[in-house]
Amino acid sequence: MKLIALWTALACALFYSLPELISPWWSLLLLALAAAVRKTGYRIATFPVAFSWCLIYTTVTQPAAIQNLDLKHEYSLQGTVISVPEQRGNRIRFIFRVDDNSSQLDMRQSPLYIRVSWRKPLSVEVGQVWQLPLRIKPIHGYANPGGWDYERWAFVRGIGYTAYVRSTDNAELLAEATCCYLSSLRNSLKQILQKQQLSREGGAVIMALGIGDRSRMSSELKELFSATGIMHLVAISGLHIGMVAGAVFLLANALWRFSPSLCQLLPAHLAAMTIGVVVALLYALLSGFALPAQRAFIMLLVFLIATLARIRINRWDVLALAFVLVLFTAPYSIIEAGLWLSFTAVAVIFALLPTLEGRRFWQQAVILQLGISIALTPMLWAFSMPSSVLGPLINLVLIPIFSFLIVPGVLIGILLLPLWESLAQKLLGILDYLVSKLIEVLRLLDNAQEYSAVSQHYDVTEWALLISGVFLLLSVWRRFFLFLVPVLLSISLFPKASFHEEGDFELTVLDVGQGLSAVVETKNHVLIFDTGPAYGNFNTAKAVVVPFLEEKNLNEVAALVISHGDKDHAGGYASLMRRYDFEQVLVGEPGRKNIWEQQCHSGIKWDWDGVRFSFLHPEKHNELKGNNSSCVLQVSNGVNSILLTGDIEQRVEQNLVRSDMLHNGYDVVVAPHHGSKSSSSNEFIEATQPKYIIYSAGRFNRYGFPNPKVVERWRAVNALALNTGKDGAASFLFRKQGRNREGLLYRRENPRLWRKSAE
Repeated sequence: MKLIALWTALACALFYSLPELISPWWSLLLLALAAAVRKTGYRIATFPVAFSWCLIYTTVTQPAAIQNLDLKHEYSLQGTVISVPEQRGNRIRFIFRVDDNSSQLDMRQSPLYIRVSWRKPLSVEVGQVWQLPLRIKPIHGYANPGGWDYERWAFVRGIGYTAYVRSTDNAELLAEATCCYLSSLRNSLKQILQKQQLSREGGAVIMALGIGDRSRMSSELKELFSATGIMHLVAISGLHIGMVAGAVFLLANALWRFSPSLCQLLPAHLAAMTIGVVVALLYALLSGFALPAQRAFIMLLVFLIATLARIRINRWDVLALAFVLVLFTAPYSIIEAGLWLSFTAVAVIFALLPTLEGRRFWQQAVILQLGISIALTPMLWAFSMPSSVLGPLINLVLIPIFSFLIVPGVLIGILLLPLWESLAQKLLGILDYLVSKLIEVLRLLDNAQEYSAVSQHYDVTEWALLISGVFLLLSVWRRFFLFLVPVLLSISLFPKASFHEEGDFELTVLDVGQGLSAVVETKNHVLIFDTGPAYGNFNTAKAVVVPFLEEKNLNEVAALVISHGDKDHAGGYASLMRRYDFEQVLVGEPGRKNIWEQQCHSGIKWDWDGVRFSFLHPEKHNELKGNNSSCVLQVSNGVNSILLTGDIEQRVEQNLVRSDMLHNGYDVVVAPHHGSKSSSSNEFIEATQPKYIIYSAGRFNRYGFPNPKVVERWRAVNALALNTGKDGAASFLFRKQGRNREGLLYRRENPRLWRKSAE
């Protein structure tokens, strides 16, 4: 069974990682090879069968496509709200299943799922049927190293488009709840919980644990849980399903033994297992039955069936069977971090069972937590997820508290609300107080630890420490592993190698939608030029820039440049200032947006590791405002040069041309003002003549950037055009000596089923 699981995992991983292989002909060829395999090779035949199943599953479940979609047209569509609406300020979001398109949309398949955003909405409940006026566009997310893959999230849920309600006046409720009764129940419980007198943060955690709704958790609270390594405790996952099943098993097992007649009918442990799995299923359904809950339930069900049927297979084969069944029900889960984290955790528990026998409870807890933490850390790195130095210790204390106190208490409180409201309110109030105090303690621990959130990619020192921990754990079984620890620890004394040499520099223009953010790296220094936009509580500094820096293990940033005060360039300023201790911060508009920093101006120059940084604009003591106040930064190693222009317009471009400070023949120029027709004058283009011109513009942006006439002007000087909105992040490595790496585009370098490359 273990080999079957291995071949299944390999086939699914190959299918979802290499979209160029996705073809019915490949599937037929592999199936033919499988048929030719002799009986002794049936395990290998699992590979083509699993590959074919992935193709079938994806073909049936992939998001429906709209032909000839007009982005500027308002479609009046009838459909059903199939998800609990998420509240974000004065805006709600929900998934809308189009039931009747009245021939307005040209679709080759149905149903069509759209993620709808509605500003200042009417009262919307899950299950309702609406006629909505919608502006529709294809799903499109940021494409950057280390960033969250929104397109993958939507793809596996069958969502191919987003839309917003343009006019509430034309929205019409056609029918009340017609479907989605489980979601309606969850929504009712959500409304009941919102009416309770609970604190903002404690109530948000209780709602997350009770019905799987984390919409009330603030971004600051999520960051705290992530930094301290306990995010998994407040997101209903396999851990919680297992908690409930285990607690119910212990209780049912004890109660069942009080009745001899019941024990004669069915042994207590079998009855308790069955009851535990049934209650776990109910909890999974109450939480929304998301993929992590599905995985946990399948694992429990496999163990239950194997026990009831008295099938003599070892625990590893049961785990492998559960793994195969999970991939059969949801093949795309092979690319989800949760699958690997949950099965790795269970595998570690299985591996440690012989070691745990005969030990005291506290020893078992320490060994389990240490083993799981060490095993999961590489998984967290692989999926660009934060790990925590404090995590193992905090989890050692909090897992029992959540397992035996908070989670059961929340479920009991929710069940009591309609039956005995006063008692339920008291119980939930106690839990709210407890959770609030735990959050206060977590904040103290987070503040006390300078590096509470550890980067996903350690250098040689941290790798040595990690592997040392593994050998310490292995020494429980084999003492000779203990002697390898000093050898490994000595590696931390070795000198660290730098990726860049003296005079090398790397430029990455990030995909931040309609805005700008670029990162310049030298051998020992990092500079951020602009932060990207902000929308309400969301900003791309947190969502894009910081994950990118963590992905590259860039924990220290020397300088921040904010070209000017527009929110599409300065939206994440505050987030980055809280995150990094910059040596210098230079801005084009001091005082705007409460950014009181040193003003950039021509004449400011410095050298980092053989690379020269020079500001060409604005002039010192100027009174320019808005776009034309933008810092213009030139970076050069004497062989290669780039120009970062902010939002300057033709007036400033003419001044730069006359100043004779521009190079003729830049390697890269970031197009002024995202390719607006107010910029990129013929004189400026002739003066710079870059090899590459980069448009940092949002996909489907309402301004129509880059302007077609601007595109033609840059094309006339043979500049290769890249667009972050289409291509994702664009990366260049310029070497003082040696071969450059130019025009590396994230979407092209990382093709996926759900990710479309540049058109």
